[in-house]
Amino acid sequence: SIRSWLLTKDAGCVSSVRLHSNRCRHWHCYAFAGTKVSNFTVNAANKNFVAKESGKLLYKAVQEGKPTELVLAVPTYSGAVTLDAETTTIANGAFAGNKYITSVVANGVTSVGTYAFAGCSSLSSVTMNALTTIGDNAFEFRGKPLSFTILATNSSMSHWGNIPHFVPAKYSSNSMICISGLF
Repeated sequence: SIRSWLLTKDAGCVSSVRLHSNRCRHWHCYAFAGTKVSNFTVNAANKNFVAKESGKLLYKAVQEGKPTELVLAVPTYSGAVTLDAETTTIANGAFAGNKYITSVVANGVTSVGTYAFAGCSSLSSVTMNALTTIGDNAFEFRGKPLSFTILATNSSMSHWGNIPHFVPAKYSSNSMICISGLF
């Protein structure tokens, strides 16, 4: 497993991560924060992970079907992020510490993990139309307003993730809600 902040001290020269074998199975929040990692390369022999979007996103591999859990994004990912419809989960700390993403559209995502977007200081807009669960502190340590849009479906949000300065709105099924505030 790669621990939190493991590669951040004096790791400014690290620009690429290659996953050769199946030994590494877990990532922790901020594992590559502060580095210049711009892509992940996954060896064909590695059955645990799959790289997507030119190596900018790392997904947990699945036995059959398409990978659905985004486990890590490179810390240099910048601008707007649009995840494909197959992505249903953003894992704990997946974007943690990224200072360059400005917006996220992830309409297939149902679950956002703990600290998933913590420290994303440029993030100003999130749209997730299938979202049902937000992990604790998923949007912590940002220090600026965030516009959060979800499409409320028949199943309501089950966990709002302990988001500071946030009171969930009342809504009816299939209605669009927009939430803005300092998260």
